[in-house]
Amino acid sequence: MTTKRFYRIFAIVWLLVVGVLSLIPVPKGIDAISDKSMHFFFYLLTSMIVYLSISNKSFVRSLSITVISVLFYGIFLEVLQSLVPYRTFSIDDIIANTLGIVTYTACYVVYYIIRKRYFPSLQDRGHKITKKEI
Repeated sequence: MTTKRFYRIFAIVWLLVVGVLSLIPVPKGIDAISDKSMHFFFYLLTSMIVYLSISNKSFVRSLSITVISVLFYGIFLEVLQSLVPYRTFSIDDIIANTLGIVTYTACYVVYYIIRKRYFPSLQDRGHKITKKEI
């Protein structure tokens, strides 16, 4: 199994897990962990996993698709929560999701630029950076 195929299968499983966890009743005892922190962390991880599963030669395109698709996935799950009797729609959750996505994106862009400028000999995974992207 190739690495790309593994990432794609893992991304599908991860998205299903996030979807199920978003729609089931909240178990007792979870209140100790901040709901918004969990949203932030899960969507930061989701962004990373989705990016790894779809990344191709165009860094900007791959990252843009990741941000847009994960953001819409989070909004879609919030809308579904409004239809479930034991969950509610929350703009604050969407904001926490968005902050997780933006944090991953910003960290990865900084990492990518530093790697390209200061460590050009490292394996590139197929990405080509142009002056326009920097």
